[in-house]
This record gives sequence, structure tokens and C-alpha cells, in this order.
Amino acid sequence: MWKEYIFNFRRSTDNIHDANDLALAAAAHEIKDLITSSVEKIDSGSRQAADAGRIVTEIVQSVGKVEQYMGQISNASKEQSCGIEQINSAVAHIDVGFRRGLAADRVSVARP
Repeated sequence: MWKEYIFNFRRSTDNIHDANDLALAAAAHEIKDLITSSVEKIDSGSRQAADAGRIVTEIVQSVGKVEQYMGQISNASKEQSCGIEQINSAVAHIDVGFRRGLAADRVSVARP
């Protein structure tokens, strides 16, 4: 009878060991899957960070170009304003000359 108890006890402990082995294998597989998933997510995040860095660099370059264009527009506007002032001055001189000529004609017409 004791032999039967020992045999059953031994078989029970073997079953427990088998169950432990299966649980450890399942846990190891789950840990491996979690690590693989984490590595994939890290790789994806690294690619996204690199893409974001590239995009920010492109934006900074574009802002620099816009700044150059704005400077060129500002310079062109100053030149245009200066040109308009010169035209206004010339028209004013012509107007003064025209008025003087008109006044001189009136004076000469008024004299007999």
C-alpha cells in the first residue's frame, strides 16, 4: 500500500513539474512576444522621430527662403517707392513750369 502512495505521490509531483514546465514555456513565449512587440514599436518610433527631424529641417529651410523673399520684396518696394517719389517730383516740376508758362502767356495776352 505504501508503494502505491509513493507511486501516486511521485506521479503527482511529475505532473506538477510538467505543469510548471508548461507554464514556464508559456510565460517565456509570452515574454518573447512582448519583447518582439516592444522592439517593433521602438523601431517604428525611431523612424517617426527621424521623419519628424527631417520635416523640421525642411520647414526651417523653407522659413529661411521665405525670409529671403520677404527681404527681396522689401527692397523692391523701397526702390518702387523711390521711383514714385522721383516721378512725383518730375510731375511737380512740369506742373510749375506749365503754370509759369501759362501765367506768362496771360501776361503777354493782357498787354496790348
